[in-house]
Amino acid sequence: MTADGRYEAALETLRELQGEEVTAEMAEQMGAISPRFRDWAFSVSYGEVYRRGVLSLRDRQLVTLGVVAVLGGCESQLKRHMHAALNAGLTPEELVEAVIQITVYGGAPRGSNAIRAAADVVRERGERLP
Repeated sequence: MTADGRYEAALETLRELQGEEVTAEMAEQMGAISPRFRDWAFSVSYGEVYRRGVLSLRDRQLVTLGVVAVLGGCESQLKRHMHAALNAGLTPEELVEAVIQITVYGGAPRGSNAIRAAADVVRERGERLP
């Protein structure tokens, strides 16, 4: 796949996970910083890795949630990936279960941050956590 093909594939994946508006916002913000970095980062992460055939987008989001939550200090990205996970078919109940796993293996402070992020995301969508 060409670099251009990967970038277009990345945008397609992002639209599926984040929606048109968020994808455009992400591309614009990152492009204002460095178009070269944006094109590379999107092409590799969403144009290649997210489009590999073994895991579903839903499962990839679960893995991403765990990593981003445990990193800490990435709450805006964590919320964005939580929205994407819900868009990919995760339920609020499954989101809570994922946060429980994150808490056990990543630590209570990271889990506390993650459950607060999850509550914000679900509330933005007009729902509540179980």
